[in-house]
Amino acid sequence: IPVQRNYLTTVQGPILTDANNITVTINENFDGNNEWANTNADNLEYAAMFGGEVTLKTHMTLEQGLTIAKPMTINLNGYQLKYTGNDVLFRFSGNGSLVINGNNKIGSTIITNPTTTSASGGNGYIALVKEGQSVTFNGGTYRVEKTCTIAQASGGKIYVKDGTFQAKEYVADGINDY
Repeated sequence: IPVQRNYLTTVQGPILTDANNITVTINENFDGNNEWANTNADNLEYAAMFGGEVTLKTHMTLEQGLTIAKPMTINLNGYQLKYTGNDVLFRFSGNGSLVINGNNKIGSTIITNPTTTSASGGNGYIALVKEGQSVTFNGGTYRVEKTCTIAQASGGKIYVKDGTFQAKEYVADGINDY
């Protein structure tokens, strides 16, 4: 498994469930030529765990939310980020914080459209921010399709510096959510 400094390396398989012996070997002669995955999703996942800045290069859809553990910036760059999962798009842990830059570029949009909704859950929220954490909206369009909550501050801070926000009333489990 090639490993490079400052890049996420993911090992998949029954490593923890089977009796395996794992050996790490460092090849001093490795020429450094390797094609690393450089997709929007990989970059977002890496920055969520370790911090950093991600600039979207294409429209993308996420089916699972991200847990932001370190300070992170997302530049929408005129692209759309759509979330179809059944939870919150951005949850926070530790000293996680998020700045979303839409920079008023046409098309800079985050949309959540979960497959199910629940009157008692956070399905379709863009962000749920807890104590000591923050999210900042700098331009762009933020739309939730099946819930009325865009971001919830449960002790954390939400900064709105610019942007367009669209939400609507919905009914889940027979309860009107405003």
